[in-house]
Amino acid sequence: MPGASLEAAGPLRIWASVGNESLPPQEYTSPGEHVYEREIPASPAGLRQLRVKFELNRALGPTPRDQRELGVQVVFWSQEGGSSRALGPITLE
Repeated sequence: MPGASLEAAGPLRIWASVGNESLPPQEYTSPGEHVYEREIPASPAGLRQLRVKFELNRALGPTPRDQRELGVQVVFWSQEGGSSRALGPITLE
């Protein structure tokens, strides 16, 4: 989260849901990279994909140069075998 964005708009609160289950929110009050880490519910047998939806309490923009409303960039990681690696897309075995 850029410091200028934080100063201009205040803290950022993120909510997530997996399928139909809501996960607890997290508020971020300092600039830089942050982690939103939550246990996710077990998936039903045979389900190979999970839909994760993120919501924010606010967005940045639009501006004269960019008409979009901007939020955050989400990167998924795995901690398998003691090392980290980026995931995308996530599929279940």
